[in-house]
Amino acid sequence: MKKKWVFPVSIIGGVLLLGLVVIGAFLLWHCSGIYVRTSGGRHMVVFDDSGPMILSTTDKPDRFDGIETGDRVIAVCGFVHDTYPAQSDAKFVLRLWKGDLEDIPQKDRDALWELGRLFENKDSATEEDADFPDWGLTLSVKDVTPTGLTLVCTQEGGNPTGDLQCGEDYRLIALEDGVWKDVPTVLGNFIWDSLAYPIPKRQDRAFEISWEWLYGELPAGYYRLVKEFMDFRGTADFDTAKYWVEFEITE
Repeated sequence: MKKKWVFPVSIIGGVLLLGLVVIGAFLLWHCSGIYVRTSGGRHMVVFDDSGPMILSTTDKPDRFDGIETGDRVIAVCGFVHDTYPAQSDAKFVLRLWKGDLEDIPQKDRDALWELGRLFENKDSATEEDADFPDWGLTLSVKDVTPTGLTLVCTQEGGNPTGDLQCGEDYRLIALEDGVWKDVPTVLGNFIWDSLAYPIPKRQDRAFEISWEWLYGELPAGYYRLVKEFMDFRGTADFDTAKYWVEFEITE
């Protein structure tokens, strides 16, 4: 009677083994890449399948502990924001083996150096190249044109101590010969309206930004939009921090 179970059990075992192989192959192809700690101290994985992606760790800040630049990892992400590089939350990260930046495809290495993203790229560091505070705030852009874009501010997780707010002000910097430089304004003197806009928790807040009045029509290239945010607890009781997001004008 025992022999009757041998064939079914072996079939089940074979199916499970095949399933594990398929899952492993999928993870290695779609979720495997080289880890890079950027000049601003953020976590990036250059995926074999989809290229570079900045990964936040709002739910587990120590998720990348023990992982060094150049290591090959498997990373599973959440919703992907359509920026360049792309941005997402890291849901799972596993270090496979020690690697090297040379393992990153040449086209991605060239782009990352151009954007000032690679480890210790001091020439393109700016005052904004510092760790963002843990407010659970992520910036992304869409509908980019030479005269404006839509800025999306997403709050999820993190540890803000009050209400997140921002004003109308922003600043643009452009990548020129590997160095980030302020985009010159077309106005000599101007004043921003002193308004405060709330960033709701666990929601998106979109801002339509048109800079033609301030910067004119911008040429094709890589840019950063820098914006100051406030963690407001009360009158004279708040913290401020500058966040930025990169985008490309192609037209």
